Amino acid sequence: MEKSTKIWIGVGIGALLALIAGITISKRNKRKKADEEAKTAEEKEKISPPKPPVSANIKTTGISFPIQRGSDGFGVKVVQAFYNTFCSGALKREEVYPLTVDGSWGEKTETAAKSCGEFNRFNKIDKVMYERMYARLENVKMLPK
Repeated sequence: MEKSTKIWIGVGIGALLALIAGITISKRNKRKKADEEAKTAEEKEKISPPKPPVSANIKTTGISFPIQRGSDGFGVKVVQAFYNTFCSGALKREEVYPLTVDGSWGEKTETAAKSCGEFNRFNKIDKVMYERMYARLENVKMLPK
């Protein structure tokens, strides 16, 4: 083999190795950047304070939590109005639509709570869920009087 051929083969192998090294380094840098971004997102999630409810005017005074069967008052009115507004299909299937928004959690409200289950836990409404319901009703201007 001639000397010039050996040189060109060496140059080709060198170029190929340089290309492979460049690709490897590029992939490693992309992975490192993605890992750093994920870590930063996790840190922001840990550091950022919890989001306040949509409305700062949520009425909770005089309401005892959890709101559940046997409860009465304005808190129950909010729950009943919420079910009428956002769970009407489920209430119609259970033949309790529309709920009477009377502020008394009776049998029909209990049936509504079971049929609209994703909005309560064990047919009880805690303060956090109540605040969400209140805020959603306020957003669509459907709060009870």
